[in-house]
Amino acid sequence: MAQAVEEWYKQMPIITRSYLTAAVVTTVGCSLEHNILIEL
Repeated sequence: MAQAVEEWYKQMPIITRSYLTAAVVTTVGCSLEHNILIEL
């Protein structure tokens, strides 16, 4: 299963991959009540 997800992720266009990654990081950061961008 991990191979299939990794292949799917790598086959995405770079813009889609970047947007998806940013969305996941933002969601996880907000759910942990920790905004990474504020600390930078």
